Amino acid sequence: MDATFLVGLSCLSAGSAAGKTPSPAALHDEGRRVLFQLDDRVPPAAIQIELSGRPYFADRHADFSISHSRSMVAVSHVSTGGLSCAFHTGCDIQFIYSSRFHKTIASRFFGEQEQRYIAAAADNAEQDTRFCKVWTLKECFLKARGSPGGSVFNIKDVPCFAFDGLLPASGIVHGLAYFLYECADSAAGRYILAVGREVCGAADTRPPCIRWVSDTPAHVSSLFVDRGVTPAPALAKG
Repeated sequence: MDATFLVGLSCLSAGSAAGKTPSPAALHDEGRRVLFQLDDRVPPAAIQIELSGRPYFADRHADFSISHSRSMVAVSHVSTGGLSCAFHTGCDIQFIYSSRFHKTIASRFFGEQEQRYIAAAADNAEQDTRFCKVWTLKECFLKARGSPGGSVFNIKDVPCFAFDGLLPASGIVHGLAYFLYECADSAAGRYILAVGREVCGAADTRPPCIRWVSDTPAHVSSLFVDRGVTPAPALAKG
């Protein structure tokens, strides 16, 4: 039986007051709600935390990752499908925002090739988008592999992503298959979503099935899915 790869998305913009971002508590609760829409086999009490900081189901029947930003919530979920191979997944969603600190952050945490990719953007808006692409991919890696203490400073230890033009040179990096999306909602704005899963076979490179579990689905466009099973070249740390 094949493992099942799902992504649940929810947009809370319609339920929040005009111009107000949902509270952290509301986003946390929505993340759990989305998770149990995808997997109702276990109660919330069955979720535990690894030493690496990753949450997991106690019986290991599936793996999951939860992320939220502004009004959007994303959950990736991989069931083992009865297979002996261990599956880990990670996801990160990020509101695309403008900041004069992006260049400083990139110089501190990103590799040289990633910095060149951002700097080569045609304008500031595209630089902001590219910054968020790199950031979400790195967060996705940490959430799949584990980040002790959950510190964002561990991003500097994530291997660099090799970029070819506008897209990562390969959909598979360091044993994880990556899928990158842009989500857009007229009220909530634009977001970048990165989803990854461990690769144990050729079937594991298939993109996830995306499910909306809110009443106001945003538009989702794929920026890239699997483009081959060869690890990207230039993967050294920056």
